[in-house]
Amino acid sequence: MSTVFVIGLALGLRHAFDPDHLVAVTSMMSDGRRVRAASGVGLWWGAGHAATLVGVGSVILATGWSFPQAWQHRVEAMVGVTIVLLGVTVLRDQLRDRAGPGGRRALAVGAIHGIAGTGPLVIVLALSFPTLAQRYAALLASALGTMCGMVLVTCGLTLSLVWSRSLDSRWHTRLQLSVGAAGVVYGVGFTFRAFGMF
Repeated sequence: MSTVFVIGLALGLRHAFDPDHLVAVTSMMSDGRRVRAASGVGLWWGAGHAATLVGVGSVILATGWSFPQAWQHRVEAMVGVTIVLLGVTVLRDQLRDRAGPGGRRALAVGAIHGIAGTGPLVIVLALSFPTLAQRYAALLASALGTMCGMVLVTCGLTLSLVWSRSLDSRWHTRLQLSVGAAGVVYGVGFTFRAFGMF
């Protein structure tokens, strides 16, 4: 069972570094003011992701139910729209000199990402482990791994942003605007791709 847990943990850590996660978290941490606050946002994001991942994943493992394809596309489109909104928020906050989002928004964003990622992850677990107990253990380990990974990601991103702020405020402002614009562009592309438009 320890091998199952390690594999699940590794899957979760790897999942934390998916491009859509990185773009979303970068948008949330673009103010780059406090590393301690960043770890809190990463923890809340991971908690939201873990809650939906374990909740929906447990139902799928127990019942054998699978996501309808159309429903999966809609959830992925929600992720894309969320990324767009985060990018717009970065641009708006930059104009108003406001700080980034707190725990509740990070929790909600993580939950949406967790729903979207549950189906593919559960398929991997079902194909990798023969017993239901092993699949549940790997699912829980994956959720824990994602939480740890997101704390590492947010702290690392914030350290780089704090460094850019210390170098030159104008450079930091340009970086924030770039993060916001990149989030909008990526989110639009992600949404279109969810519906097979390109």
